[in-house]
Formats: sequence, structure tokens, C-alpha cells
Amino acid sequence: MDFWADVLGFAEDVTAKVGQQLLISFGQSQVTEKPDGSLVTQADQWADAELRGAIAPAFPITAFSPKKSNISSRKPSG
Repeated sequence: MDFWADVLGFAEDVTAKVGQQLLISFGQSQVTEKPDGSLVTQADQWADAELRGAIAPAFPITAFSPKKSNISSRKPSG
């Protein structure tokens, strides 16, 4: 497979897994307020951790900042 087909397959698998769990927890997750005043649920925090945990080993050159995800560009290998 080529690079972009691999990326697409990875994205589909990870988002399907995370999306299913988010649908199950919809409306049932506790909401808390972040320091900036915006709201975040336990499900939001779980999804963020799951996505980061899946992306980091699959795409080790991808950089994440503590506040926001900053995906660096990656050139195709083929």
C-alpha cells in the first residue's frame, strides 16, 4: 500500500473505535470547566488521550503541544 492509503486506513480505524465509545457515552459524561472557562467532558478527555495514544506510535514524527495538536507535515514515502 502507499503512504496515503495507510494513513487513511489508520484514521478510519482509530476514529471508528473512538467514535463508537463517544456515541455510547453521549449525554452521560460528567462536564467540568477548564481554566479558560470552556467546558470539557470526561469523554472529551478520554477521546483526546486515545487519539494521541494511537497517533504517537504510528506517526512518531508528529509533534503534539500540551495545549493543542500541531501535526507536522510528513512527506509520502513512495
